[in-house]
Amino acid sequence: MKNLYTIFKIPYEANLLDIAKAYQTNCLNNPSLIFYYTKIFKILVCPPYKLIYDSMLFHTDIHNLYYLDSSLTEDEEYELGFIINWIEDFRDLVYDAKFLVNNSNHLAVLETWYDQIESILLDLRGAIRSFYLN
Repeated sequence: MKNLYTIFKIPYEANLLDIAKAYQTNCLNNPSLIFYYTKIFKILVCPPYKLIYDSMLFHTDIHNLYYLDSSLTEDEEYELGFIINWIEDFRDLVYDAKFLVNNSNHLAVLETWYDQIESILLDLRGAIRSFYLN
């Protein structure tokens, strides 16, 4: 089993903001791997997926991991808001590429990626408690 934390170069204890920053950095440094990084990002930011992944990676009972606190401070939430904004812009930029592609397989990959990003954005927005996002 691959250690997704080492791929993103973050510690296991990394909070949601650190994971989002690692995703952003990796996408900017290796744009050809954005679909791969998005799959990793989805696992690490979606609480049920992360719980299952962590329990398998560390060979521990899922109940031991369930109660770990992963809340963000107010400053971290504001910083996460900026990253959410970047991801939304990035999503739109990559999604607009579908108008330049004629291959139906590539279109399907872009549609799937778009759906994954929408799901991720929903989880990220849900992590913000101190203010509201539009």
